[in-house]
Order: sequence, then C-alpha cells, then structure tokens
Amino acid sequence: MRKLPKNLDIVNYYQRHIGITIQKFNRNGWSKNVRCPLPNHTDKKPSFGFNRNNGCFKCFACNEKGSLVQFEKLISNHSNIKEASFELKKQYGDVSSPLQEKVERYQYNLQQNKDKSLDALKTMGISRKTAIKNQLGYIPKYGKYEARLVFPIFNHRGEVITLKKYSRKVPSKHKSMFERGGKVSLYGIESINREKTTILCAGEKDKNVGESFLGDKYNFVTFTGGENSLPQKQHWQHTISALQDQTIVICYDCDAAGQQGAHKAAEALSQATNDIKIIQWPQQFQQQYPKGDLSDFLIREKNSKQDLQHLIENAQSYQVQNTTADSQKRQCGDISEENYSYLKKRKDDTIAISNFIILPQQRIWVDDKEAVKAVLKSQKTQYEVVLEREAWTSRSNFLKEIKSIDLSFRGSDNDLQCIQEIVASYTISVCKGTRELGYQTQDHIFVLPNKVIGKENPDCQTKFIPTKGQHPFHDMLHFTTIPKHQQQPFLQQLFTYLPKLNEEAPLAVMLGWLFAVPFKQQIMPHMRHFPILNIFGTRGSGKTSTASLLWRLMGFSGELFSCTQSNFSWLKLLSATSSLPIFVDEYKPCDMHPKQVNYIHRLIRRIYAGEVETRGRQDQTLMHYKLQAPICIVGEMTFTEPAVLERILPAPLSFKSMTTERKQAHKKLNAMPLEAFASIYLDWVLQQNVDQMLNEATKDVKDIIENCPERPKDNMTIAVFGLRCMEKFAQDFNLSMPSLSKEELMKLCEKEICEVSGGKIALDDTLEKLAMLAEKGILKENMHFATESENATPSKLYLRLKFCLPELKEWGKRSGEQFEILDMKAYRRMFKERTNLYIDSPDKPKWIGKGTKRCVVIDMAKVKDFGLDLEGFWQC
Repeated sequence: MRKLPKNLDIVNYYQRHIGITIQKFNRNGWSKNVRCPLPNHTDKKPSFGFNRNNGCFKCFACNEKGSLVQFEKLISNHSNIKEASFELKKQYGDVSSPLQEKVERYQYNLQQNKDKSLDALKTMGISRKTAIKNQLGYIPKYGKYEARLVFPIFNHRGEVITLKKYSRKVPSKHKSMFERGGKVSLYGIESINREKTTILCAGEKDKNVGESFLGDKYNFVTFTGGENSLPQKQHWQHTISALQDQTIVICYDCDAAGQQGAHKAAEALSQATNDIKIIQWPQQFQQQYPKGDLSDFLIREKNSKQDLQHLIENAQSYQVQNTTADSQKRQCGDISEENYSYLKKRKDDTIAISNFIILPQQRIWVDDKEAVKAVLKSQKTQYEVVLEREAWTSRSNFLKEIKSIDLSFRGSDNDLQCIQEIVASYTISVCKGTRELGYQTQDHIFVLPNKVIGKENPDCQTKFIPTKGQHPFHDMLHFTTIPKHQQQPFLQQLFTYLPKLNEEAPLAVMLGWLFAVPFKQQIMPHMRHFPILNIFGTRGSGKTSTASLLWRLMGFSGELFSCTQSNFSWLKLLSATSSLPIFVDEYKPCDMHPKQVNYIHRLIRRIYAGEVETRGRQDQTLMHYKLQAPICIVGEMTFTEPAVLERILPAPLSFKSMTTERKQAHKKLNAMPLEAFASIYLDWVLQQNVDQMLNEATKDVKDIIENCPERPKDNMTIAVFGLRCMEKFAQDFNLSMPSLSKEELMKLCEKEICEVSGGKIALDDTLEKLAMLAEKGILKENMHFATESENATPSKLYLRLKFCLPELKEWGKRSGEQFEILDMKAYRRMFKERTNLYIDSPDKPKWIGKGTKRCVVIDMAKVKDFGLDLEGFWQC
C-alpha cells in the first residue's frame, strides 16, 4: 500500500467526494453505507463504504474496492496509480517529486563548489546569480561517467519536467543529454517577461551565458533539443502562447547547420509573431570560429556585452513566407504547389506526385549555367541541396539529387518541367559560383569549401560548387582557427621550429616554394610558369613526414596522394585548385609501369605552364581540365629527363641530416594545430604587393646566378620570392626566426640542375646514352662513329647522330628503360647551344668506313671540362 500524505484527513477527503457528512463508523473503522460516488455507477441503494483508519473503500454494487490512492485514480480518471499518488501529494502539501529532489541535491553540490564546479562555471561565462536563479546543479564524476553540469528544465507553470546534463569532456555526440524520458521544450519559458525582447539561443549553455551578460535587458530561451529541433506537441502550444506578439531574435551558431536551424525556427515561430530577426555574425568572427556561437563570441573572442547588444539591435529581419498562400498562387499546367507536395490535376481527381516542395534560396551561375541552391521541404524535415541545370533535364537526373529516403517523387519528365517553372517563379538573389578552390583573380579573394577569405562584394558573393564525383582533395581541407589572443604565441612557436626541420638549403627550397604557392595566380602573368617541388631522399631522411607537415600548414589533413593513381584521378586532382598545394608521394619509377612514368613526366611539363587537357563526353561535348595545381612530388628518386629537370625545384634530403634536434622539431610541430596557420596566412597574402617583392627576388637571383638557363633561373626566383614572403610575414607579425640563406638555396638548385656552364639538356643525355651503347658494342666504330686520339688521349669524336638514334630507340624498347629521344631538327637547335662548349662543328664531312659521311664533331677535352662521360666510345 502506498504511503499517504501526512496532511491528508481520510474522512474529510471521502466526505468531499460523497457530498454528505459521515458520522457513524463501526468498531473496525468502516463507515455506514452511502451511495457510490464513482463515475459510471448510478447507485440507487447505498452500497459504498470506506475505512477511516487506512482509507480503503469498497462498493458492493459495482464491486470496486482498494486503497485511497486507487479511489483517487478512479474518481479523478488518472492514467495510473503513480499519477494519482503524486496528485494527492500535491493537493496535501507533500509535493517533493523525485526530479525536484535531484535538482536540490545537484544544486547543493554546485553551491558548495564541489570539484571546483562553481569555478568552472565562471570560466564558461555563467554568473553565480544566474546559476542560483535557474537552479543549476552539478553531478560529480562517478566511475566511467564524466562529471556534468545540470540544467533543470521547467514548464510554463514553473514545475521541473526534466533535466539536461552537459559535459565538455565527452565527444560532441554525447556532450548534452536528457534525463530519461525528457521531451523537447522551451527552456526559460517560466520566466519570460513580455515587456522584454526574447533571444532564442542555440543550447542551454548559451542561454545561461547570455542571461549572465544581458539578462536585465532581454529574455534568453532555447529549445532543449538543439538547433534543428522544435518543442513536441504537448509543449508547442505553451511555447506559442508564451511568445505571442513578442520580438524574437534568433541567435544560433554561424555554421550552415546553425543558419538552417535559425530559418526553420523562424518559420515555425511565425505562428506566434511576425517580428522575428536573425543575428548576423561578423565575417571575421565566422572565419575565426566556423562553428562559433554566443559563448564563443563573448568568452573566447572576449567581446563585451555592448558588442552583443549591438548585434542584437542590428539583427536582420526575417521575412515570413506564407507557404500555403504562396503555393496556391504557384501553378504551371496541371501541376500546383501546395502543402508540402506538388499536386497533379487529372480528369477525375488530383494526386500528389511528391511529398516535398522545392523552396529556392539562391541562383548560382557556374560554368555558364545556372544552378539553384534550394531547400527540399517535407512535412517531416528539410534538406539543403544545389540543383544544377542537368538535374532538370530528366526524372532520373532529378532523383539522383534526392539523397534522403524520406523524400519521394513520382512525376514524369513533363511534370518536372512544370515544377522547374514553378521554382523559377520565385524572386531570389543571384550570385556567381566556382568549381576551383583557391585564389579568384577577379574578386581578389580565396574561395574555400565552406568559407571565403577576403573582402567580397556583398551583392555578388562567390559560392564553391564541386563537380560531380569530386576528388577527395576537397574533403581533406580542414581549416581550423584559434582565438586572436592565442595567435601570436602560436605563430612564434611555429616560426621557431620551422627553420629547424632540416638542413638549411633544401629547407629553404621547400619553404620558399610553399610560401609562394598562394601567390601563383598573381605570379603567372609575370613569369608565365610555376615550378614543381621535388622532395627526394633515402629512407629515414624525413621526406614524407616533412611533406605532411608542410601540407598541414596550408589547411590539409590526411595521407599524401600517391603517384600510382589513375590518369583520370590525376586530371581531377590537378584541375581542382590553382593556389593550394598538392603533395604526391611514392614516386618510384622502378615500381611503376613505364607508361605511368611517362604520363607523370608529361603532366609535369604541362602543369609548369598551366596547359589545358581536353576529354570527350558521351554526349559528344568536351570537358576541359586546366592543369594548374601547384604540385610537390615526393620519392626516393629524382628526375633525370632534362625537360623535367628544368621545371622543378629540387630538395634533396639525407638520413644523416635527421639529428636529434631536428627530430624534436618535427615532434613539436606535429603536436601543434598547424591547419590554423592557413587562414591567417591567406588573409595576409591578399594585402601584399606582389610586383615589388617579385622584382626584389629577381634582382637577388641576378646578383648571384649568371650562367644558367632561363627556366631554372625563374624557378629560383619564385623560391626566393617565397622566402621573402616568409620573412615579411614574420616581420609584420613581430616574430623572431632564424634567417634562411637565399644564396644557399640558389647554389643547391644550380648544383642539382645546372652544370658548369649551362643546364643539362636532352642532347647531353643522349650522347651519354650513345657512349654506353658503344661500350656494349651495339654501336660500331667506323660505322656509327669514328675517333681520333693524340698521344693515346681521346681528342675528337665524329658521330653520325642520325644513324645512331634508331639503335638507341631499339635498345630502349628491349631494355624497358625510359628516356627522351627527340627528332633531328630539335637536336640541330641544341647543337647551336653547345657550339664552342664541346661541339666543334654540327655538320662536317668525315671519311668513315667506305665513304664520306656528315658527322657531328665533338671536342673531347671540352667534354671532360663540361662534365659529360663519353669514354665509352674509346672502350668499345
């Protein structure tokens, strides 16, 4: 039997329901029989009695019997005994519910500052006054369960209906959780002052933080289920009543989910008021905190309550759309838009061909076609999509854009054209889009997947629209941000350890290239090409780990790409960006198919100048891929082709250079949030004078490098330009860093690419290969070539180059070795470059074998000074 409330008078209780005074009781405490008061029982003769000692009752006519609590359940039509017992406790002063007892216990823990919980609350931005007012509590850590802050949730009458428990130390999915049985409601509904503006926040923490700062001027409330939730049916009517005709300012997170939730809440709350506004977070704050909220704005960004009040006062009004009225006006042919579906009129009836409608938000022009950013809205939920022009061409294409199984479309191709016309009838803004990540020359901005860096014309915003079947490159961009007050120590630590990663010369090459990459689109008009970085070295030299660190500096995370990817993947990758670096690992020609090696070499030659690759489609149209991505190739081997060598910046690494200090620098940098550097640096890039720094870099190279071909010299200029950018960035941010020698950088490039008096060209490589064939006996003396010696020392070589080239090609096919063979016209041009270096005459008659032949005359003394090895012609 359930315990009865102490203040309950059993006799008075029953007399109140029976309607008469009972004075006669037998010796066991039972009353005389009276007419039964229970519903659904018309008692003509007295048959009901109760016991004044224990409260039990019995009716001899309807056979109902039991305790006083059971009588309360029957007389008041409660759903169960527990509810009846609670109602009795409420009526007779014993109203301490289990939830209220928990609230009091948790509140006591917090007020006693258990585990320094009250101190932690202050660091979150919640004042003690607010904590007491809202009865906040604290649950200590117990076993595997983390400690949690407790927010009691009250209904419109001020009664506790559930608890919300919050922890910062668990994954975001379980950060906030209901007490068992909790329902979504409006937190703060019990204390709404109708004379104040109401601020709808994104969570219980934001509600309490906002109230701690501006609770004297505004009501702060939130929906307990998150940004994309609304109170359930039993609480919704109370929510509408509490907010009736009020001014509501929605203050949700600044990410896409937050803004989508804000519009969803605004539309739902339009039932209560037409005065709804949505806070517009400052662009700089959005860049700093892509998922920033009210707490971040006040606590992490350290803004004042006046700053928040300014945002509230300047919030953008939400234009309430009457969907039903709108849909009645929007019709095309037999199709009409109405009540979350498109209806098709037939002869005898009207059927629904979808369970959603399309609400366009923005028109986006990309690739000379118009796409539509829209919301697919059903009665259950809504999804944001971008419908490109091809989606409207057929029903099958349209269905591919519908990702959720909650949405269905049963119309035909003709019906789809009518829906397109209905969607086009909306008046919405128009902007331009791009499929290319990175620097946009026309607008002087950097476009990233989820944000834009730089000042942009608000009337013509740029949106990134990825191509279908996008490369995983886009998903690897993870720009992070750090608070302003932490930027200086972060940058100083970064610039302290960066110059310690490896030896000075190769590190200067790598950092120079990396810091020049974001300027590529601005450099190309001046230099007409951009070099490829080549990091190579033996095992244990730190090439892959160094490349990974450099990639993270530009906002990327994940494994480096592989050289063994398919040709089409290469095209997608190299056309995805123009000013963000791409790192490709595992360049090992010995482990790769010769065709794949040749393809990579051909790509390098084309990337250098930003050429365009064209592929055909099934519909007979052409797809153009602009090969313009700044690329770094990492491997154990470097390139040997002269045509490739003159297009790279070499960074040779050795395992001997990985000292303990450099390994420690790697460890320190790996532990830092390197992805946060990219947004700071890209913003700085937009403010620089490229022409001036490029001129200074050109002068630096000219002062040191003299006899070097133009392409390697231009490559060095770009690397020196990058080092100058790094130094100027450090100067602008007041950072101290060890200086990296530009002279060492140029000497390394000259050593790796340029020989004594000029760069190594295809002719030099071909002559060395022919010397090897002569030594093997494939080329015959007095048939393919002739020699002269003075005092047993080689002096002149007479070479029938045109006659030797077919033998070289045939040997290359048999051996599988890959090298570059040009036509004679190209070699004749090279003869002119090497005349007076080691070629005496490009075309001189010489008696060879049985007749006079036209030969190239090579001075062997000069060949030795030049650095070529042609001794094979004398060792045959």
